[in-house]
Amino acid sequence: MQTKTEVTPTLWVKSEPFSYGAFPIAPHPRLAYNNVKKIVIYAKNKGASGFPKLNYSVWRHIACNKLHLSEDLAWMYFSTCHLLSENLSAIERVEWDQRFTECSNQSEVDEIRSQVSIGTLKFVLYLYMQQLHKVSLKASLVAGDEWPSLKNSQELDVSGRSTPRGNKTLDDHSHMLFVQHNIQDILELLVEPENYSQTHPTESALTTEAVEAIGFLIAGSTDKCRSLIPLLDIATLQTVQHKSGFSKLTRTFNLRKLSIWLRDCLVQNPFGISSCIANGRRLSWPMAGEDKEAMAESTTKRGKIATNAHVVPKEQLKGNKIIIMSQVSKQTIARSSGTLEGSSVKIHRSHYSFLYLLSPLRSVTIEKCRNSTVVLGPVEIALYISHCENLTVISVARNVMISGSTSCTLHLLTPNRPVILGGNESLTLAPYHTFYGSLEDQMSKSGIGISQNLWDQPLCVGPDHKDTAPVWETLPTQDFFTFNVPFEMGGKTRSIPVPLPPKYQKAISQRQKQIDTWQKTVKESGLAKEQRKEFQKLVESRFHVWLSETGHKLSRLGFTLPHQNSDDVEGSDEELGEETDEDDDPRLKRKTTGHQERTDHNCLTLAHWMETELKDVGKQLWRGSLLLADFLIHIQDQLRDATVVELGAGTGLASIVASFFAKKVVCTDTGEEVLRLAEHNLEQNWNCLDPTKEKNYKVCQLDWMVEDIETAKENYVPDREDNSLIKTAEIFIAGDVIYDDKLTTAFLNTVYDLMVNSPSRSLYLSMEKRYVFTLEDKDVVAPAYEFFCEGLEALTETTPDTEAQFHFQEIPVDFPQYFTYNRTNELILYKIYTTFTGS
Repeated sequence: MQTKTEVTPTLWVKSEPFSYGAFPIAPHPRLAYNNVKKIVIYAKNKGASGFPKLNYSVWRHIACNKLHLSEDLAWMYFSTCHLLSENLSAIERVEWDQRFTECSNQSEVDEIRSQVSIGTLKFVLYLYMQQLHKVSLKASLVAGDEWPSLKNSQELDVSGRSTPRGNKTLDDHSHMLFVQHNIQDILELLVEPENYSQTHPTESALTTEAVEAIGFLIAGSTDKCRSLIPLLDIATLQTVQHKSGFSKLTRTFNLRKLSIWLRDCLVQNPFGISSCIANGRRLSWPMAGEDKEAMAESTTKRGKIATNAHVVPKEQLKGNKIIIMSQVSKQTIARSSGTLEGSSVKIHRSHYSFLYLLSPLRSVTIEKCRNSTVVLGPVEIALYISHCENLTVISVARNVMISGSTSCTLHLLTPNRPVILGGNESLTLAPYHTFYGSLEDQMSKSGIGISQNLWDQPLCVGPDHKDTAPVWETLPTQDFFTFNVPFEMGGKTRSIPVPLPPKYQKAISQRQKQIDTWQKTVKESGLAKEQRKEFQKLVESRFHVWLSETGHKLSRLGFTLPHQNSDDVEGSDEELGEETDEDDDPRLKRKTTGHQERTDHNCLTLAHWMETELKDVGKQLWRGSLLLADFLIHIQDQLRDATVVELGAGTGLASIVASFFAKKVVCTDTGEEVLRLAEHNLEQNWNCLDPTKEKNYKVCQLDWMVEDIETAKENYVPDREDNSLIKTAEIFIAGDVIYDDKLTTAFLNTVYDLMVNSPSRSLYLSMEKRYVFTLEDKDVVAPAYEFFCEGLEALTETTPDTEAQFHFQEIPVDFPQYFTYNRTNELILYKIYTTFTGS
């Protein structure tokens, strides 16, 4: 009969030491098991400087003179283990950084480093942990991997390391398997020489210090993870001792029993990535500036964001609280919150997004992201970037690692050398260049000061790095600009906390001086109002010439959507005071100037030509199209459930905007190159507001010069569905298509054919009056516009057999402007519509 309740402990492998301590490179050959095991023996012979705490000077001697590692690698391993295993306060870390900054030569640096010590047994475990990325030919063959070749297996570099495939640092399952499969070797590493049995190694004894060291890798609980208990405390529980092999008499553990007990008790990490994905709480983080109604409508349409913060014991948040952001696409997310603070953040497959995570963070992993910008609060432990492309990261971080990435730019404030691992191409390093109100307070919490920034002194590790062909460069000064965080945040920080390097500061100062000089010149020129308008046109014209000369043909068009009226929403943000979301975290507000209307900001990426011949004007972006796009946003409610057909689409801008709201959109023009351009732009932008929506647009040819719309040349021939949609559409749109008399006649004939049959239809047509001076008129006139007006009058006087009556009206262009452009008085908008006398 049991007198005490049997305790069933749960053990798991910690994520943080493996994710940010096991470098994703094949370990140095000299870090083999036998050599690592000898470190304990050697360290004990060095007395107090080697055991139980290992002094860096002893490790440097072992690493450089015995194992033939470079001193840079020796310090990289030692300092990383120290960061993960020693619980220094934030103030102590800042003080250490300050001491290193004050060193004037390498000998002073060595002197300070020699004062750093870490637990010897923990460090031995840390070195053995690097075997996680050991390349095994046998394992590769069993797994069905390709035979090693120059294509997929690099030669060892001068240090004897190569870069393995895969990314085990992010796989908590692989961490558990590594410990399970190697538990015998792990325990034997920690057996002190006097306790080792040569005849029966598995019956050797481990000290309580050794089991305490294993707690660096393994955590545990006895109450279903409601609280965490150190491994040694669990292993010495009265009801566990007979399984863990602990002897009260000798205060040691039997290696064989301990090995079996550990292996049997290991489970998947309840606070790891896999558990968070399976059981985490979904976070409804709105896009920046998004209101609650819009957030509620699109909750099921955004990327997956989840956390385990609700299950992690409050006193054990460090390294265990996780936030996962997966498949965030074409969104802007901005957060500064208690939920985010102190979290280990995993950003996975984010594309075409802007992410602002402006809280102090424990660690951050950015994996398989592209074409995005990530702005981070101070990162206490490490920032790891893996397999990303065209990524910009702005961060204050203690440690930085990057591997397998291409064309990425890192703006850094880091007291340690960034580690560039294998598989990288075209990396750009730049100094930290932004700020927000609470930045310095957050840096203090994270233990990162401003005394030292080694952003431009990376440590390159792996076979890819050759002095003749470096994979990284510093950002050219002409490409350097400071970055503005566009959100309001309280706090004392009013400028970039660390001084810019002199050459970058000089570039910024010179650029600002040129702007100031230019503005002063314009201000003092004494131009009259009309002269200023003409001057503005001249500047714009020269600017477009410059764009054309430099090949800048890709425009990012920022636009805003009107904010939904929340006056009738119960419990609105205005009533509640401070804005919060359903997670009770404050929402960041965008910075505003003056009486700016509340809006949701978005961005389109539009390919277009800056200059063309007259026959290819459709490839250019015209102001009339921007006016039409504004109007479509203004009447978005009329587009719901409607089929919209754009005539003479050109770049397809109006079709893109229509696709945000309409049920179906048919984008038409003539000429394969123009249609290909419009289709490309639609593909890039049609789901800008809702990345998960179903495709709702078609692109096909509609030639106004051909009477039958079913007749088309080249590609983009309209199919039966296209023709049906065109003939039954309720709304037609056209932007800036009036510039040639023959085309205007053909356009009006096409409008007649499309709208003459019941039911009633509408066409919204935007244009710009283009004035020229003619000898015939001896005046400045707009002949193309005047010809169109004559044709429009003729259209309204037509009496077709269908009893259709054409009407038109000019629409005032005083509706809100959502795109940024110069809305001149020459821009006009018409509505052409039909009524039927028999209806």
